[in-house]
Amino acid sequence: MALSFTAPLFAAAGAVWFLHERAGARRWVALFAGLAGALIVIRPGIAEVNIGALLVVSSSMVWAGAMLLIKVLGRTESTVTTTLYMCLFMVPLSFVPALFVWQWPAPGAWVSLVLIGGFGVAGHLALAQALKDADTTRILPVDFTRLLWASLLGFIIFNEIPDVWTWIGGAVIFAAVTYVALQERGRRADAPASTLAGG
Repeated sequence: MALSFTAPLFAAAGAVWFLHERAGARRWVALFAGLAGALIVIRPGIAEVNIGALLVVSSSMVWAGAMLLIKVLGRTESTVTTTLYMCLFMVPLSFVPALFVWQWPAPGAWVSLVLIGGFGVAGHLALAQALKDADTTRILPVDFTRLLWASLLGFIIFNEIPDVWTWIGGAVIFAAVTYVALQERGRRADAPASTLAGG
């Protein structure tokens, strides 16, 4: 889980390298602060490097690449079109491996599956629109708030009580996201209108 949160860092580096976005020291500090907050919440132990860890890092790099592709597609395509592309490509890609382990869902599971699909599409629509409207390095610190939402929903739905480390890590993540938002707001307030119009 901790390794999966390296995806925003890979995506930020890719945005700077491939998309030529500017990322000042403040945004990098916020990104690493968000990662630190996630690590505080998860508190990973020291484990040997195994195939599972390598696969998770590989998955994070692939997801970072997907975010960059969403950003590129956003220059010419609408958010709905980009999300539709994702769905159309994922169905055949996931269908083949699913054949080896397929089991028909129980009748009661269909409602949950429809909700998962709906929330998944809504999440991708929101992400595509965010990447279309803002610099990748500006919005990626917000990605770490997934842990906060997971903790909140765990409390509401499953009555799981967050421990003190969840609160501390959550505070660090919240501070990082707020810092980026305030810095961006100040930058836009100080910049001439012509500069903002040109990106």
